[in-house]
Amino acid sequence: REAEGQGTPSGGIVGTGDARLLSSGIVTAIAPGAIVVNGQTVSIASASISVNGAAASAEDLRIGMVVGVEGRVNPDGSAIATSIRYGAEALGVVDGVDATERTFTLLGQRVRTDRLTVFEGGTFEALLGQKVEVSGLRIGPADLYATWVKVSAEAPPPVVAAEVVGTVSALDAAARRFSSGTQPCDYAGMAPASVPAGLADGVKVRVTGSVPA
Repeated sequence: REAEGQGTPSGGIVGTGDARLLSSGIVTAIAPGAIVVNGQTVSIASASISVNGAAASAEDLRIGMVVGVEGRVNPDGSAIATSIRYGAEALGVVDGVDATERTFTLLGQRVRTDRLTVFEGGTFEALLGQKVEVSGLRIGPADLYATWVKVSAEAPPPVVAAEVVGTVSALDAAARRFSSGTQPCDYAGMAPASVPAGLADGVKVRVTGSVPA
């Protein structure tokens, strides 16, 4: 639904970090039926693949994505995945760019880039005001190193779907608000049964909703 308040995402909240993984890391190479993660070649020929919670295929994976891998390692050292999961760290509209530091901001997150960051569909120089999807590694509650940035080819609509991973702070259960990093989040419109029972300051969450562009 539409956010209540400027720049305040509202929507689903799902706790993260509870999956048992064979590996979690950056995709550094892709070949037919296989990917390389953390230096390990992993067969994905029979793996189920999900991208941002939706069923996907090997063609949807990209170099630079941070993925979670479930599977097994054989006695000969080869690895076979049973599932590959990718979830964006942030999805929204870039509202600030620091060309000197090569950083940008969205949804209260400072996103760092360098020469190893993979850009798809655009460049760092043209990020301001663009809708982007960011995969990367968390440096701090509101600090992210981007390994892969996808720039949307379409102009952002008045209200943009948003998603961000962060740590809960300043939780106000009465007002049904909290912050994720430095981004205020309003969940007043959510059904009580949809709010995780363990929602509390210091808990890592994934927040989905919408913000005005």
